[in-house]
Formats: sequence, structure tokens, C-alpha cells
Amino acid sequence: MRLLYKDDVKKDFVDYNKHMNDAAYFRVFSIAGEHFTSSLGLDEEGRNHYGVTIFTLETHVVYIKEILEGKAFQVLGKLLDYDEKRLHLFLEMHNENGDRLATCETMMLAVNQAERRAGRFPEKVLQLIHKAKAEHEGEEWPQEAGQRIGIRSKKENEQN
Repeated sequence: MRLLYKDDVKKDFVDYNKHMNDAAYFRVFSIAGEHFTSSLGLDEEGRNHYGVTIFTLETHVVYIKEILEGKAFQVLGKLLDYDEKRLHLFLEMHNENGDRLATCETMMLAVNQAERRAGRFPEKVLQLIHKAKAEHEGEEWPQEAGQRIGIRSKKENEQN
């Protein structure tokens, strides 16, 4: 996985449970996603040049282990799939010991800025997307990716 973002848990990230709030995880994953799309040439300069931006279509966050104020973390990511207008990105947040804290699966869409409608990635960006996908060729699909949310029945729990 590619390192996308490093930081530590800020005071305003912490909730009444004295750990990082769910909205703060979402914010951190959003920042990491921006770092990823910037690496593809869709930073502010690239978005202005191409007239293409990124919108998030769907996101699924899984919380695995808490993290407290002041503790360091990093977000790693990999591109699971893509086409001419969408990116399927998977992110993992780890603490300084390497423990997984949370995962985030997100689907992003290329949007034509002038029309405010779905667009296509420019060819140069598609080439960088292809290289990003190739970095993880042959790796296993993350366990959390593609899961649905729901309450499993007692029978399903007994089978697992």
C-alpha cells in the first residue's frame, strides 16, 4: 500500500469517549483521498487545467481499534479498480505500532467542472491511474472491501 497521509490525533478530533470521533476518521480518510488524487495530477492546478474534479459517490468506514488524543497515525491506500470516470479506492489507518485502526472503501467520480456532471479522466491522468493500479497487481482483495452493512442472524453468526 502507498503512504498517503501522516498526522496525530488533534484535540478537536476527540469526542466524549476520549478517543478519535467517527467524523474525524472520515475527515482523515478524505484528506488521504485528496492526497491520492493529487498524485494522479488532479491537485488544484491539474483540476483547473483539465476542468475535471473529483466527487465522492460512496464511502464505507469500518472502525477496528480506537486511538487517543496525541497519538500518531498514518493512512495507506491502494487503488482496487478504475474505469474512465471512476476510482475504487481502499484506505487503511494504522497507529505507530502498525495496528490497523480503521478502513475506508470509497468510490470517486470524475466530474466536468463546467457542466457539473460526470466526466472522464484526461488521458494523462488515466496513465497515472493505470500505474497506481499496477502497483498492487496480484495483491489480495481487502477483507473489508465490498461488504454490506447489516445485522447478521444468529444462524449466520453460528456458521462463522
